[in-house]
Amino acid sequence: QTNIKLDRDRASVVTLTVHVVDVTATPQQTGTGNLIINILEYNDQHPQFLPYNNVTIDEEQPIGTFVMALLATDQDDPIAEYQIIQNPDNFFAIGYQTGVVSISSRVDFEEVEFSQFTAQVWDSGTPRLGNTTTVYVTIRNINDNSPIFNQGAYTVRIPENSKGGKFVTNVFATDKDKGDYGVVRYALDSEETRFTINNISGEIFVAPGAKLDREELRELDIQVTAYDSPLDAVVRRFSTVTVYITLQDENDNPPKFNQPEYLQQIIETIPIYTHVLQVFASDPDDGNNARLQFSKVPGSGDPDNFFAIEPTNGRIRVDRSLLRNSGTYVFHIMARDEGGSGPFNSTAKVTIIVLEATNSPPEWTIPPLDNMTINVLEEQYLGMLVYDVEAKDSDRNDNGIIDYGFYVNGVYTTITNEFRINPITGVIRAEKVYDRETRDRYLLLLVARDRGDPFLETTRYLSIKILDVNDNDPKFPTNSNGETKEIQFEDIDENKPVNSSLGRLLGSSFEAKDIDDAQYSKVFYYIISGNEKGYFRLIPETGDLILTKRLDREEQSVYLLDIQATNNISDYTVIRSRRRRAMDPSIATWRIQIKNANDVRPDFTQNLYHGCISVRSSLGQSILKVEAVDADSVGSVTYSIQQGNRDNAIGIDSRSGVLYNAVLMNSYGGQTFDLKLRATDQGTLYHNTTALIFVTEPTRQVKLVLKQPATEVRQFFEQIKKSLQKLTLQNGDFIFDYVCATQIVDHVLDDGQTTSIWSDVYISGIRRNYNGASYYIYPTTELLNLLNQQRSANSDQFDMLYIQNIEAGNAEKNYLDRTPTMVVMILVIILIILALLFLLLACWCIRSRRKQKEERLRYKSSFRGGYDPSFQQVPEFKIYDNSGFQNDEPVPREPMYAKVGKGRLDERAPEPIPQQIEEINVEIRDASPDSSPPPSPPPSPKDTPRLSEPAEEDYRIETEVM
Repeated sequence: QTNIKLDRDRASVVTLTVHVVDVTATPQQTGTGNLIINILEYNDQHPQFLPYNNVTIDEEQPIGTFVMALLATDQDDPIAEYQIIQNPDNFFAIGYQTGVVSISSRVDFEEVEFSQFTAQVWDSGTPRLGNTTTVYVTIRNINDNSPIFNQGAYTVRIPENSKGGKFVTNVFATDKDKGDYGVVRYALDSEETRFTINNISGEIFVAPGAKLDREELRELDIQVTAYDSPLDAVVRRFSTVTVYITLQDENDNPPKFNQPEYLQQIIETIPIYTHVLQVFASDPDDGNNARLQFSKVPGSGDPDNFFAIEPTNGRIRVDRSLLRNSGTYVFHIMARDEGGSGPFNSTAKVTIIVLEATNSPPEWTIPPLDNMTINVLEEQYLGMLVYDVEAKDSDRNDNGIIDYGFYVNGVYTTITNEFRINPITGVIRAEKVYDRETRDRYLLLLVARDRGDPFLETTRYLSIKILDVNDNDPKFPTNSNGETKEIQFEDIDENKPVNSSLGRLLGSSFEAKDIDDAQYSKVFYYIISGNEKGYFRLIPETGDLILTKRLDREEQSVYLLDIQATNNISDYTVIRSRRRRAMDPSIATWRIQIKNANDVRPDFTQNLYHGCISVRSSLGQSILKVEAVDADSVGSVTYSIQQGNRDNAIGIDSRSGVLYNAVLMNSYGGQTFDLKLRATDQGTLYHNTTALIFVTEPTRQVKLVLKQPATEVRQFFEQIKKSLQKLTLQNGDFIFDYVCATQIVDHVLDDGQTTSIWSDVYISGIRRNYNGASYYIYPTTELLNLLNQQRSANSDQFDMLYIQNIEAGNAEKNYLDRTPTMVVMILVIILIILALLFLLLACWCIRSRRKQKEERLRYKSSFRGGYDPSFQQVPEFKIYDNSGFQNDEPVPREPMYAKVGKGRLDERAPEPIPQQIEEINVEIRDASPDSSPPPSPPPSPKDTPRLSEPAEEDYRIETEVM
């Protein structure tokens, strides 16, 4: 027995020299033997990981990035594999053989700051030993997110002339990163001097000394930059946003006349209220701040108020009669902003010279009134006659000759951009084709001037109003490519009541617009295509689409109506214009999407189903398949059995509609299941039908022998069934209500062999009983007689069905069910093959074992020199069987010494360095004088570890026991 625990790493082979002494013999007898003990390898050392407990990685590293290499060592065997057994965040993967840990999924510091995983290693020894280690991973934050503003752009309005420090707006951005990487700071462009920003809060202010003048720049835009990581500019990330600043007007500009002085000459005979001069002033401010009011400056001249200025338009008129008041009148006029209540004003000097009437000025006859309005049509032609003016002068010679012209900004002329006047005839003609949609009114200051010296003239205002013509078609809203937008309101339920409104164009975003005047901009809508079936009616005046017929989504789910907008309520062209013109803005497509409603029940494809099943059928045998069709697309149809399912013997697949036997049918022979089936859609609609399931048995069937292969018979069996069901008795009654086949197989010959050229069809015949409430399955004899009689009377019909013979359908005798036989044969063949494989494997193992023994014996012989192989013939005994030995007296122990020699062992793994073993004292004594211990046999080859050819040097320990 072992005295201490064996350690193969210290010594793999122990050789003991054993001396046996017979102390009872005279003289003493001594026997010596060598005991070689091979210590077998036993995997008792677990692999150990090198200490890797903590590691730090950056977030957002690519998949597959190296993290660390987990290394493990084993004093016994090589490392077999590594694996991760706990990976709660699924961040890491490990190489199966290398132990290299890499990143397997996205690592985001903002979600997980610390992680861990547990790795396991296995050695290749027997038994396999493993070990685990837990690695704690610290995820290092990186700047992987840019700041994001809470708005895509900022819009703000501030008054112009805002002082420095005026708050403008506040921008705000966030950064998903943590720590310094998530701290956001703000900055403006370095060239921006008008505004400042608080780099922490994002508040924008007007910069000190900034000049914000709306009259110079109405709108401003500045770029605000948000950046993170204020402490580390190397990894800093940026984003920008635009702040649009609109300057609100302030009344900070005075009005200004277009000239500082105005001069005009008139005759004292000029009529009262005649406009003699037009002054102009402007104000760069906006809105009410620029609305001017004109007035005379009190005390500046014209104390008798012969002249007055109209406050809104700046026209100066004669307010009192100037007869016998000739002379020069000088006064000042004022223009004040904010409609006369503003803080700013401007003045101009007006000089009017009133001449004595040496001759009379011209007098206007046409137009008869000052500021008269005439109407002119737009879209005419160049040179069109606008008006014919006329004035009279009773003077003679040149004083009575009149020239006609215009005053434009105080300058006399006969032509403007819009009009031309004949100075002799006074005929005014058009200088352009007028467009009312661009400008609808013109004001002319007519001048009739004589040729006297100085000349006398009379002015008169003529207002020309441009009348609209229907020169613009209505237009639907268009896309950027010029095509009209598709009209689409809410989807329509297919159950929408008739006469319901499906949408209204008038007032909607799809309304067609006409830029003509009111009398020509009335829009009427018509359907020009897509309504061939008359489901819709469009009210022309409002564009209301009315449903005229009940919709059916199963018939059509989308309607596309081409709608034309026109100004003519009786526009018959829409009837002829069935084809939509490309890019025509007066035509748009109205899409009507019909929503599905569960309004159609599912319908079975048959009102009555028949099926047969044999009493010998296995559990779950398919009987027949029912099918229901649902025209709605709401969902699938589910099937169920409502009535007639005795003992729940028949089951149905709720999805496929396949009927099958839920129990074995051997107790239902000859019976009929009258099942009420139901098909239900996803809503509440359903449809019922009837399925008759007949349970057949061998005593109620006949065999038809057909001269056709079974594969082809299965294809046209329905035709055979229909032909048999049409057979009638002499009284005209049908013999069968239903014929079913239980088996279609290859034909069985008389000798029991099968042929695939012919086929056997086992059928059963069913007819309804006279009471109509039950069914009768013909017994074999009756069915055979009926069919033979029909065959005799209708041989041609049976021959057309390739029926060679009609026999009794005793399936036990005639039908050879080869399926179980084939299964058994296949199993037997598989077992035989497996047995042969095991036999070959055993032979190979025995042969290999024998070769190993021979190699070990050869090796031992060559290793110890004079070892006698015949020593193996000694009968085997248990090496340490000393069951009869009793040690009554102690034997002095002598020291044990070791002999060390060199040997060669397996190349696969070096042996450990020899260690000094403890002393072993062995005493062998027989208590019986008649018995002597048998010599110890050499180690059995089967107990000797397998050795390969020596490959490298090692030390072997031989121990001799004295």
